Amino acid sequence: MSHPSNDRASGYTTNATPAEIAATLRAAKRVLITTHSKPDGDAAGSSLAIARALKHIGVTPEVWHVGPFQAWLKPIAGDMPIRRLSPDTQPNDLITDEPDAIVITDTGSWVQLEAVTPFLKSRTAKTIVIDHHLNGDTSVSTRRLVDTSAAAATEVVVRVIDELLGLKPDAPLPTDIATMLYLGLATDTGWFKFSSTTPATMRLGARLLDSGVDHPALYELISQQDAPARPLLLGRALSSLTFDAHGKIGVVSITAKDIQDCKAGQEDTGGFAEPVMSVIGVQVVAVFTDATRAGDLEPTTKISMRSKPGPNAVDVAAVAATLGGGGHARAAGLKLKLPLERARGLVVDAIRAKV
Repeated sequence: MSHPSNDRASGYTTNATPAEIAATLRAAKRVLITTHSKPDGDAAGSSLAIARALKHIGVTPEVWHVGPFQAWLKPIAGDMPIRRLSPDTQPNDLITDEPDAIVITDTGSWVQLEAVTPFLKSRTAKTIVIDHHLNGDTSVSTRRLVDTSAAAATEVVVRVIDELLGLKPDAPLPTDIATMLYLGLATDTGWFKFSSTTPATMRLGARLLDSGVDHPALYELISQQDAPARPLLLGRALSSLTFDAHGKIGVVSITAKDIQDCKAGQEDTGGFAEPVMSVIGVQVVAVFTDATRAGDLEPTTKISMRSKPGPNAVDVAAVAATLGGGGHARAAGLKLKLPLERARGLVVDAIRAKV
C-alpha cells in the first residue's frame, strides 16, 4: 500500500520566486522538463509551455513524458522534441548530455514521478518544481514555486515565462506558448466550469485568447477525438455505479476485463466522474480503475475522486493524503497496491467518514 512520504510534513510551499527561477533557467544551456505520468492537459501544457519559452530565448529544452499517452499529445507537441517514456524505461540510460537544470511541472510527488525517480534522486539540487497541488514531497527539489490557489499549473508557469521573456503580466504572449498555457488552464477547469475557476483564471484566459489561441480548434482536438472504445468503456463504468452514504457518494469501477472487452487502454479511462457528479445529492464521486500491468508482482488500483463545492464540500485531497495520494480539495487521486475490491472498500470508508 502507498503511504505519505515523511518529508511532506515539513511544508510543501514556495521557496523561490518566478524571477529567481527564470534567472536560473536563463543561465542554463540545457534544461530537462518533465511532469507526472499519464500527462493530462495541464501536465502537457505546463511542461511544453516552459519548453517553448526556453526555445524562444535560445536555451535547449528536452521534455520527458511518461505514458500512457492521450491521442492528442503528439499533434499538440508539434516539433517540440519529446522523449516518450514507458513506465519501465531506465531514465539514466537516456542521458547523453547532462542538463544544467531540471523543471518538474504540475506535481512534486515522488509517487507521480515513479518512472523517473531513479534519475531525479541524485539531481534534486538542480531541480525546480512548479505546481499548484496541495501535497508534494519537499525532497523532490531544492526550489519550488507552489500556488495552491491557482486553477492550473499553467497559471503558475506563466509567471516564470513572463520573467523569461521580459513581459508584463497583461502583455500578449507568443501564440505557440499561449496555446500550451491555455491547454492547461482550460482542461484543469473543465473548460472553465469547475469551482477552481477564479477571476484571475478568466483574466489569464482572456490574455491567452488575445495572444492568438484558437479555442474551438483546441477544444475539438482535446475533447472531441475519443476513440470508439471510450464511450463503450464509459457505458461499462456507469453500469457499475453504486451509491453509498445515503446517496452522498457515487462509486464507479473499471475492471481489467472492462478495458479488455472494450479494446480500450488506460488512456481511455479519464473523466468518468463527471456524469455522476450531475446526480442530485451526490457530494463525492470515486472512480476505481484496475491499473495492474502485465508482469506486475502485485495488483494496482488507481483512484480518482471529485467533490462538489458548497457548505458541505468534502476535501478529497485530505482523504487522498491519508492513503498516500494528493491533489486538490475538489479533485484528487492516488494509487494503491491492492486489488480493486479491497481498494474500493478502504477508500469508500475514508470518504464516508467525511460526508
